[in-house]
Amino acid sequence: KVQATFRYSCVPVRADNDTVAGAGASCSIEDVTKAMETAAPPEPALSEGQQQLDSFFVDSPAGLAIVDDQLRYVKINKPLADINGATVAQHIGRTARQIMPELAAVIEPMLRRVLDEGNEYLNIEVDGETPAQPGVARQWMVSYFPIKKRDGSITSVGIVVIETTERNQVENALR
Repeated sequence: KVQATFRYSCVPVRADNDTVAGAGASCSIEDVTKAMETAAPPEPALSEGQQQLDSFFVDSPAGLAIVDDQLRYVKINKPLADINGATVAQHIGRTARQIMPELAAVIEPMLRRVLDEGNEYLNIEVDGETPAQPGVARQWMVSYFPIKKRDGSITSVGIVVIETTERNQVENALR
């Protein structure tokens, strides 16, 4: 049994003044079997849960990221990219040392311990500066935690960052 896929289209025959000329139509039939065979398969629709997770990541006011076992950003949202002073696209595939070298000595050892030992760092205060505001001392509350496969092996690190600079300035002014 041979199957083929055809594209069929018709347009009305028009006169010189662009009016439809009678009841006729010009039709064409095109064999698109080969094109359909070589076309990439349609991507499966995202599950509602995956859509919610993606939306949570994108829409979160907190800075969120995932780094791989080489400490390269594989996913980052815009709030954290803005804090770091680079675009989302500029982060992907690069390390914190490449994006913000001033903070690398502080954060990379923690990220490495999460990967190597499974340690969690929750609500750690970090001070420093980033390319977003060179020369300006800023503060963040950061959390780093392991992301594991089903077999329990750690594949990457989850990152949550909250800018606390303004809050700390207000608290210091009230003292």
